[in-house]
Amino acid sequence: MLLVLFGISTTSFYRAYSAAALQIIEAKRRTAAVALANERMEQIRNVPYEEIAVVGGSPSGRLSPDEVVSVSGITFRLVMTARFIDDPNDGLGTDSPPNQDIDFDDYKRVKVYVAWGDAVDTGTYSTTDVISNLFDRTRIDITSTFTPPGGIEGPTDNGLLSINTIAPDGSIVQNVPLRIQCDNCDGGLDVDIIDSTDSTGNFVQSVPPSSGGIFSSANYVITADQADYEVIVTKPPYDGLAQTYNATNEHLTVLRGELTTATFVMSPVSDFEVAVRDPFCNPLPLAGPYNISLQGGRLLGSDPATSPSSDVFSLDDFFANDIVTTDGNGDVVIRSDTDGNGIVDSADQAGFGQYTVDDVVFETEYPDLTFWKMVPGDETDRNITQVDNSAVNCNFIVVDETVPGVLFKAQDATDPLNVVDLENVVARLRNVALGYTATVQTDQYGYGYFPANATESLAAGDYELRLSLDGYDDTIEVITIGGGLVETVVDIAP
Repeated sequence: MLLVLFGISTTSFYRAYSAAALQIIEAKRRTAAVALANERMEQIRNVPYEEIAVVGGSPSGRLSPDEVVSVSGITFRLVMTARFIDDPNDGLGTDSPPNQDIDFDDYKRVKVYVAWGDAVDTGTYSTTDVISNLFDRTRIDITSTFTPPGGIEGPTDNGLLSINTIAPDGSIVQNVPLRIQCDNCDGGLDVDIIDSTDSTGNFVQSVPPSSGGIFSSANYVITADQADYEVIVTKPPYDGLAQTYNATNEHLTVLRGELTTATFVMSPVSDFEVAVRDPFCNPLPLAGPYNISLQGGRLLGSDPATSPSSDVFSLDDFFANDIVTTDGNGDVVIRSDTDGNGIVDSADQAGFGQYTVDDVVFETEYPDLTFWKMVPGDETDRNITQVDNSAVNCNFIVVDETVPGVLFKAQDATDPLNVVDLENVVARLRNVALGYTATVQTDQYGYGYFPANATESLAAGDYELRLSLDGYDDTIEVITIGGGLVETVVDIAP
């Protein structure tokens, strides 16, 4: 007993000792990081005002935007951003005349980030990762402002770029890391700014005008990359060649002395898994894998080559990447182009939005399987399921046409366009001679299926299908079942 107590107390002591040692090490790193940030900021104070800017930024200067530094045996990642600030005390460049400040480059703000731990791995983590919330616990940052000589700003040849980041419901997405690039902008400048939106989801920056026309590569390319959200990368305007659809988020053209504003809808990513199952949610006896044709996710734009113009989604047959293939059990993880690289691969997750199945393609690939519905699905469309920023598990319900059965739809006889789906219609299938009677109810789409459970089987013969629903006449139809599936639509009259 004494040995047990001794072992417990010794283990507790070492755990406490290890925790305390880690806290001491972390405090040492944080102290060294603060000292490094302060030292770098003091060095910047000795740099001429015109050169206080990062290489490739706006303004463009001589400060290194991203480097790895070792201090006292500790390796740090040091990232800097520098930008012009428009002081509201003398009006803003975003104000309307006559209150507009046309000389909106009032002073500069420099921010120094110092991170340690995993953040120093430049091969894995980008500059935008360091300034994002990814390393909040292993990163410090300090900010200083620098005023022009004499405290008076001069005239500017730049334009103002304002970017807002919101969620699909209109709420603010804060502190979204941005990359703002322009090759060969006005005056031949190459601009490469790495910064982020603020707590209000806004970023405003004075930048050189873009010098090209509407199809020029000199326009601004914006990348918005926030953890747990789909990456947004702007696209050039539609030209039918390099760019084959009208993008929702196009490259931005900035004009001298004018304000360019863009709002990006940041959609959260999600876990979305589909399982191909029979009407009773059991795996199919047929061997997989199965191919499923899907489109959906974030709306990227529209295809003007079609009439009427059709939508283009992040998972879409427009890119010939909409066929997803299950494993042998009929299971598959659905992914769309959430990292913005133009392809769908294992680095992606599912994007926010609706996903629609194309049952025609599915039946072409597997002529013995008929698509029924997705569960959970849209309330009004069996072909659609909704994915949001939570885990979604969806059963892709199909019916094996080689198994004797009845897949029927109850339809209002006075509704030729089938606008109203008849839910909870009581359906009875009976064959007196065979001693068979079973009852099911239609789903929210007006569909039902026999046999009623996985243990039943239907013998060949003529069956009476009776449909009953309050407010409608009972309707009887004779169904002849042979060696496979019978599909039918039954009109019932009010």
